[in-house]
This record gives sequence, structure tokens and C-alpha cells, in this order.
Amino acid sequence: MQKKTKTVFYFNNDKKDLFSNEQPMFVKDGDEYVMKYAQNVKPGDIIVKVRYGKKHEVKVESINKYKEQGEVYQVSCEPYDWFIAGGYLVHNK
Repeated sequence: MQKKTKTVFYFNNDKKDLFSNEQPMFVKDGDEYVMKYAQNVKPGDIIVKVRYGKKHEVKVESINKYKEQGEVYQVSCEPYDWFIAGGYLVHNK
């Protein structure tokens, strides 16, 4: 399902990958991965990027709010709980 939202984030100045407030992201916390909503990710957090089937940990240097309304998508991938959006590992809420 596609919707427009006023609050859209992108990380590390990468405007091509937009996330809504409510998008659960996988964030490294010590030796474990936890889920945080995109609105709760902070600079210094480590998020997980997947490229060519390999996992990369990316330190969040900046969090930027998209100044205009952005399009976001709700994806159902049952029976799985996660998928890749904008190259990042996210949770299917």
C-alpha cells in the first residue's frame, strides 16, 4: 500500500532512501540487534545495510527530515518479518 506522509527521514544525507516515522529499523546495540522506529534512531547508532547479499553496518552520522511530503510504502512479506528497503534491513510491522 502506498501513502504520503509529511514526516519522512533519510540517513547520512542519502535522499534516495526515505523512511517514515513508524518504520522499524534494525539497529545494533552492543552485540545484539534491536528494532527502533526510524524516528528514534540517533546519530551514532549502527543500522544494517544489505548490498549484494552481504551485511554492512553503517554508522548514522546524520538524520535528515525530508522537507516535503514523501511517498512511503507499506509492504507485506508474510510469513517473513523482515525485508530490505532502500538497501537497509527493516522489519515488516
